[in-house]
Amino acid sequence: MNIKKPTTKSKEDQNRLRMVLDYRWDPKYQPQGKPAIPESFKIVRESNPIETKLGNDLQAIFINLKWGQHLKIEQFKQFNLTDSQMHNGMLFIWCEKDNIMEIIDQLEKLGFNYVENFTTVLLSLEKILTIMPSEPQVRKITEFFSKKNVKEQKEIKKIDGLRNQEQLPDLDPTQVFWNEDYTYFRKTKRTLLMFRKQSKQQLELRHQRTGDIFFDVIEKDAQNISAIGMEYIYKMIETLLPKAQYKAGEGLKMMELFADPNTFGRSGWIQVIQE
Repeated sequence: MNIKKPTTKSKEDQNRLRMVLDYRWDPKYQPQGKPAIPESFKIVRESNPIETKLGNDLQAIFINLKWGQHLKIEQFKQFNLTDSQMHNGMLFIWCEKDNIMEIIDQLEKLGFNYVENFTTVLLSLEKILTIMPSEPQVRKITEFFSKKNVKEQKEIKKIDGLRNQEQLPDLDPTQVFWNEDYTYFRKTKRTLLMFRKQSKQQLELRHQRTGDIFFDVIEKDAQNISAIGMEYIYKMIETLLPKAQYKAGEGLKMMELFADPNTFGRSGWIQVIQE
């Protein structure tokens, strides 16, 4: 019997962990600073963002909440949107395994249809550090994963050592999954549900080659997507809705509820922070 020898893979192909982390060095996913045009963004603080009356003719609403911290599902059932706020657009919301149907039911009452979902696979920074070489410089490089300050990220990024193939072992990414206890399976991901507002009007969508999954590195809290991971989400929404981009003299077409309190603002967006 002839047994086929396994095909020899290149180092690039063999290093699976590095491949799933490689997007972190893509310039387009580096967190943005404060927009240059003051009129291109708006930041407000409200005690209960789901009751906001802001926004007119929006094309995107991103409900960036942390369940249990910002809101409970019973409170979300009070969520409402007027037709003037959005009559033709997309809504994006994080869900938990145990509230998917309740979210869908509530949004269907508001005239939204579920259309798609996007998954963030969570990798544990602690586990990655465990399998990394122990040299101080390499350990310093890995701190890049947990930094939220843009300036600090850029300084650490200059070292750029993780791009060196020798710095990461050939490891299946499943070995560094974040694991959080749950009823049947452990949690290793966060899911973003996507809805389309029912409308007879056409909505220009730019279909993407982007996959429906990406890998993010987290430190302690599974609900805290990294700054680079959040940039990936913003870019996905902005690319999907090309007509929602900021244009001088027009109203802002995108709104984020439960935005990061430390946000610098983002071009084209109204960001509502919970007080």
